[in-house]
Amino acid sequence: MKISTKYILLTLITIASAVFYTCNNPFNGIEIITDGNLYGNTPTGVIFINANDKNPTPVGDFTVTISGSNADKVINDIGKKEFKVVGGMLSLALEEGVKPTKSNPIQFHINGELNGYVPVSQTITLDKDSASVYVVKMVQYKNLPEGTAAVVGKNTTLTSGATTAPTTIALPSSASKPEQTNILVETGTQFLNANGAPITGGTLTSNIVQYSPSSEKALEAFPGGLSAQNLVDASGNKLNAGSFVTAGFVAIDMKVGNQAVKQFSKPLKVDMEVSNQIVNPNTGSTIKAGDQIAVWSLDESKGVWKREGNTTIANNGGKLIASFDIPHLSYWSLNFYSENCTQSTKITVNANAGAANRTYTINLLNESGQPVSTSADISHTMTSGANTITLDKLPSYKLKVVLVDKATGEKAAESAYFDPCSNQGVSVTLNAATIDLVNVNLDLTGKCPAKKTTVLPSANASLYRNVNNSKVFVQSIRVENGTGSLKLINNTKYYIEIVYDGRKYSTEFDFNKSDTSLPAKDGLKGKITYNSATNSSVLTAEFNIPNCK
Repeated sequence: MKISTKYILLTLITIASAVFYTCNNPFNGIEIITDGNLYGNTPTGVIFINANDKNPTPVGDFTVTISGSNADKVINDIGKKEFKVVGGMLSLALEEGVKPTKSNPIQFHINGELNGYVPVSQTITLDKDSASVYVVKMVQYKNLPEGTAAVVGKNTTLTSGATTAPTTIALPSSASKPEQTNILVETGTQFLNANGAPITGGTLTSNIVQYSPSSEKALEAFPGGLSAQNLVDASGNKLNAGSFVTAGFVAIDMKVGNQAVKQFSKPLKVDMEVSNQIVNPNTGSTIKAGDQIAVWSLDESKGVWKREGNTTIANNGGKLIASFDIPHLSYWSLNFYSENCTQSTKITVNANAGAANRTYTINLLNESGQPVSTSADISHTMTSGANTITLDKLPSYKLKVVLVDKATGEKAAESAYFDPCSNQGVSVTLNAATIDLVNVNLDLTGKCPAKKTTVLPSANASLYRNVNNSKVFVQSIRVENGTGSLKLINNTKYYIEIVYDGRKYSTEFDFNKSDTSLPAKDGLKGKITYNSATNSSVLTAEFNIPNCK
C-alpha cells in the first residue's frame, strides 16, 4: 500500500487510532511517499562548470556564501541555510511566502573559493516565481580556457614585508589572447590586509589571470556576466543597473604566507593592451587612441562593481595601451557602461516546421561580439510560425540575437544588429534542420530503505553529452516532485547528474530507440523504456538516500 503526501495527515490520525487500540506496529507494510518539493518557492539552480570546454575537468565540492539585500530569504533545496556546491551543482529556493515580481525582485550574491580556481562571484536577480537556472564558468589556473593567460604561483622575495626592487609581472600575448599586460610592483611596496595593516612575511605569491575581450570562452567567465546589476561610483553612490562592453579584465590574487593581500602601500601600475576590434558604444566606431574608458573594480564578496575613474587609450608603438593604478585587490576591468532600456523589447522568431517543439537558448551579443545577457538560461520552446518573446532591461546599444539549439548546443540562427530601445524589436528566421530527437520523460525517486520512505525530489539535474570523448555540458533539467522532461538525440552517449541533500548521484548511458538499462554507477540506477508509437521514452531512475530524517 502507498500513501501520497496529501493523505499523510489522515494517515497519521488513522495510525494514532490504531496505536491506541493495538500493540502491533502500524507502519508494517506501508511505504510512505513524501513530496520533495516541501521547501520554499522559486527554485533556482546554479551550475558550476569548468571554463575550459576542451578539457572540462569536473568542478569539485566547495562552500559558498550568500550575501546581499535579500540573502536572508534564500534557502537550500531542503530548507536549510547551508550552501554547498556538490558535483558542480547548487540548488536554492526562496523561503515560503516569498514570491519575486518585476516590481519587487529578489536579489542576492554568491561568492566562494575553490582551491586551484579563480574565486567565484555571481549576482542573481529573480523577478518571477518560477524555476530558473544559472550557469557559472569557473577558471582553473592550470587548465585555462581559450583567450586567457596566467601567472601561477609566482614567488617574489620580500624584506621586512616589502619589495626591495621593482618587479614586473608579464602576461604575454598568444594566438587566442593577442593583448599583453604588464603589472609593475614598485620598490618598497608593502602588502596590507583588509584593515590596512602590513602583512609580515618573506615571500609574496601571485596568481594572476588576464582575459581577452575578443574571446568568447574568456568572456563566458566574466564575473557575473556583462549585465551589470550592482554599481557604484568612486564615492560609493549607487548607479543605475546597466551593461558593460569590456575592453579587457584581469583577476589578481596575492598572498604573503597564508594571508590574503587586499591593499598596497603603493598602487600596482598596470599597462593593458587593448584590442582595436572592440566597438566603443559611445562613438559606434572601434576603439582608437584618445578614447576614454572607465576603470572598474569588483568587490567579490558583495558583487558590487565600483567605477574607480577613467583612463585614456594611448598609442604605444602601434599598440593601443590603457594604463591605470590598482590600490587594492579584486577583479579589475576596462568597461564602457550604458544604462538599460526603460521599455520592453520584442523578439519575433519565424520558425519552420523543423524547429517546432524544440527549445532554443536566446543569446544577446553586442557589436564587439560579446554576450551581454546574464548567465541565466533564457530559453523558449518554438512553435511552427511566429514566436514572440519579450525581454526587459536590455542594454541601450546595438545588439543581435543568436539562437542556440539546446539539444545540440549548436548555433541555429541569428538576427541583424538592432536598437533594443527603438520600440521596433527584431525578427529572426529559424530554419532548423531535422535531427532525430526523442522526447524523454524523467521519473526520479529517492529511496530511504530503512524507513520505507520514497522521496519525490525537486532538484536540478545536469545533462552532459559525449563529444570526441569529452564530457560537454548540454543543459540543466528542472525536476519537480520527481518528474522532468528533456529531448535526447538518438544514438548519442549522455551523462546525467543530480544533487539532492548535499550528495551527487550520476549515471552514463548510450541513448537509442530501444529499451536500455542504466548502468549502476555513482548511485543512480534505472532503465529507459522506448515507445515507438509515440517516438518517446521514459527514463526511470532511483537513488538511495543515506541517513534519512
